[in-house]
Amino acid sequence: MDTLSPYFFIIYNLYRHNYIIELEVEKMNSKKYYLSKCLILFLILSACIATTSAEPLTLTVGEGKDHLNISDALSNANNGSIILVSDGIYTEEDLVIDKRITLISENGSQTTTIKANPDSDTLITITVNNVTINGFTIEGDLETFEDGLLGRNGISLESVSSITITNNEIFGFYDALVTDQSGNNFIANNTFLNNSMGVFFDCSMNNTMLNNTFESHLTTFGVDGPALENFVHVVENNTIENKTIYYWVDMADAKIPSDAGQVYVINSTNITVKDLVLTHGYDGVAFVETDNSRIENVTTFSSSYGISLIGSNNNTLSDNIILQCDYDGVYVVESHNSILSNNIILLCGDEGIYIGRSDNATLSSNTVVLSNDNGIFIDESNDSTLNENTIAACNHNGIRIDHSQNNSLTNNIVTYGGLDSEHIETAGILLSGSDNNTLINNSADSNLGTGIAVVSSDNNILRRNTANENSLGGIWIASSDNNTLTDNLATDNYYGDLLSLGVNIDTALFGDDSHIDSSITNILANKYANDNSLDNLFSEAINSYPATFENTLHSRTAASRKNPVREDVGLQSVSINGGARIILPGSGIFVVEGENNTLTRNMAFNNQYDFCSALSYNLEVEKLMLIKDQAQMSFTVDEGIVLLSGNESSDVSLPGKTNVNGYIDMLAVIDPDIGYSSVDAEINIVLPTKLEFKFLYDDSGMSSNGESSIRLYQLNGTKWTSIPNSSLNTNANYVAAALDWQYITEYDSLDIGINSPTPYYGMVTLALFKDPEPPRSSGSLPQSLKDSTKTDLPITNDGEITKDTVVKSKNSDATLTLYKGTKAIDVSGNPVNIIRVTPFSYGPAGIPADATDHGLYFKFEPSGTTFSQDVMITMEFNPEDFEGRTPVIYTYTSEDGWIALETTVDWENGRATAMISHFSFYALFGTDAEPVKEASFEPTSETIETVTSEGNSAEESTDEKGLGFISWVVAIVLVIGLGIVYGTKKKKDGGL
Repeated sequence: MDTLSPYFFIIYNLYRHNYIIELEVEKMNSKKYYLSKCLILFLILSACIATTSAEPLTLTVGEGKDHLNISDALSNANNGSIILVSDGIYTEEDLVIDKRITLISENGSQTTTIKANPDSDTLITITVNNVTINGFTIEGDLETFEDGLLGRNGISLESVSSITITNNEIFGFYDALVTDQSGNNFIANNTFLNNSMGVFFDCSMNNTMLNNTFESHLTTFGVDGPALENFVHVVENNTIENKTIYYWVDMADAKIPSDAGQVYVINSTNITVKDLVLTHGYDGVAFVETDNSRIENVTTFSSSYGISLIGSNNNTLSDNIILQCDYDGVYVVESHNSILSNNIILLCGDEGIYIGRSDNATLSSNTVVLSNDNGIFIDESNDSTLNENTIAACNHNGIRIDHSQNNSLTNNIVTYGGLDSEHIETAGILLSGSDNNTLINNSADSNLGTGIAVVSSDNNILRRNTANENSLGGIWIASSDNNTLTDNLATDNYYGDLLSLGVNIDTALFGDDSHIDSSITNILANKYANDNSLDNLFSEAINSYPATFENTLHSRTAASRKNPVREDVGLQSVSINGGARIILPGSGIFVVEGENNTLTRNMAFNNQYDFCSALSYNLEVEKLMLIKDQAQMSFTVDEGIVLLSGNESSDVSLPGKTNVNGYIDMLAVIDPDIGYSSVDAEINIVLPTKLEFKFLYDDSGMSSNGESSIRLYQLNGTKWTSIPNSSLNTNANYVAAALDWQYITEYDSLDIGINSPTPYYGMVTLALFKDPEPPRSSGSLPQSLKDSTKTDLPITNDGEITKDTVVKSKNSDATLTLYKGTKAIDVSGNPVNIIRVTPFSYGPAGIPADATDHGLYFKFEPSGTTFSQDVMITMEFNPEDFEGRTPVIYTYTSEDGWIALETTVDWENGRATAMISHFSFYALFGTDAEPVKEASFEPTSETIETVTSEGNSAEESTDEKGLGFISWVVAIVLVIGLGIVYGTKKKKDGGL
């Protein structure tokens, strides 16, 4: 208001003066005289304002000029100033332009250079609108660029508009020119040379780029942002290595010309990109909201992304060659019905092919080699088909399917994956959090991780796949339910080659003193690991998640608290336990922490362990072949740890008898700290007390008398002993038995990856021999899920629950209350009519920090079920167990781990209650903290952008020294208002 007070004084006196004149010439009331007075009044006011505004300054820079350098001139400039720079080289550091100025050279870029100081980060940063930079050589550090040690930026536009960058030569920067959330800028007639990135429009709109030249860049030009408007720019007559950058917006029914050097197509349809060679673009070709188009026979080289489809549907990519990308070879996001065929992708920094949030993709006959991450990554994408693709030598996984449903993989070949040995959980084919997928006739052989891994994934079908000669294992099923495996082959897995790299373990847990050290390095060194066997494993358990492979094995290592190898231990191999998950290298087929999986007619032989099941419920195994063309077994596993290996021969024979079809080694793991059923007062066994199985045989060439003499034997030391209570079925060709683990008499110390410092094991060798005294006693039926409960929900045809329903665990220590009108929907969108509750004595990933484990864990299924309205979960507890602690219900997710729910506690009745919207793994922990909510609000990017935009508007609202735009508006409004008042008065007085 202080700025405006002189003008109010002037206006007041003008009005008063005119009023006096009016009284003196009251008789002169003509319209012409009144309009003349208003015009005079406005001209006088305009003159006053013009004479009081700050005059723009022209500042000169150079020898003998106003300032010796540009930074000093900027400090003394005001809005509207012109800074005229004479010939010379000006070394500057971090110029920040926060005034509306024109920075111009006197004689052009050939004679005037702005050079980055060695300590400079960004040479020129523009934070205010209406700035012009014209006619300079803007130089970074060319020598640093050539050495590949880039870090300096040239010009950065930060949330501004109406910037003009013209007639400059810009070279030697990491990013030469970047617009960050900036729009309506003009970039023309510049030369960009030897930069890592030439021009990049980041979350910006409506910029114009004309007649620029790009040469010798790592990356020339790029555009990125979350919305279509971030890709709408005017880009014309720009060249990259003497080829044209084509940037088409709102086009239809056209073909990109053959002189293209880089291609962007925005909001268009029926576009053809064909027979081109494109180099050094941020995107070689990018379709953004462009549909029904084709990219054919295009070669891209040294781009950040080879080909990108963003929000674009029904497009075809075929016969393209994509070489050496910084990030993804083919990047497809939120683009449906894409067809990728016969493309070759080589040497990508991230994924070879990335399909994200895009359904119904078809990938066929593509070749992906040497991707730094995954060969093909299907991420949150459904109903896709992968057929006859070849993926080789990728650092992580060959094919990764993550949180994706109903995809089909057939006849794909994945080999030599897992080259990055820091990531122990790699696989040829990995399903993670993905349900209802089908894998048929795929080959996942010779990978440095697992052949095929199914992790936290349900209802998948694996049929006729091979997983051979992999360094960790063949087929790994972990924390996954209701999967079906049929006719798969897993052979010759677990070689010493991987362990010859050695192990660097980040965290080790020692059994003798529970000492934890987080910086253990170089544990093993300088010896090739080969021919590993059970009795040469570590004597102490090692927790490592993830483990890092760096060094080769050492035959003997001195012990200390920073080295978990005792002095008297000779090392030929090592077993690594990955945190809460069990990682057992060498299994042909490994199923861990799963439920209701079915394996039928699979083959696994010549592995360290042909088959392993750990802590899995209701695992149905039918006709598992453990020796090629010979020994087969069928059995059901509930909760136990079972390891099986097939052998062609044995050192111990049974005199006078003939072995029918080879030998089976069966391993039971016994641990004093973990277990379910007691063997004696000191040892619990991590197994049900009996394992019921069928030992199958081939009766080809047998006489009826010979077949009827078959009996099952167990090797005790050097003597074969028949197993009681076994039965022979000559019609179905098997011997059924319920093996009581009391017959296991051989115990020893062993570490096979169980979370315990001093495990034990019991080994039994089984075989079928022809014997004249056949056993005829009957066997038992397989066990069921004895600790789980299933409850039918009363629902209507559309899945709505018809009455309030309570679902209880077996001992009623966990209940779920569902209210009338609630709809329960599974991950496939179908109504849920059965709910299962299963108690656990452990959780998926330890316990939260600062919490106490009280052993109350429950899993509610079907996994992933969601509810139309919140339902109530209640857990019963003993208040004495939580003395000094607050009971809090937690839920577990693979992304965030344990998350506390807002919990209501009834201490008198010992109940903790929380509301949930979906099914997961739940536990009750004691904590010092108050119960917390599961989610919290975070502002969206749109909110942040709005605030930024408003801030810029406020900044531009006032001049530093003059009246400014608002002052003009106020003054004009006052004049108009006075005119209206004056005119009204004249009317009342008989005037106009």
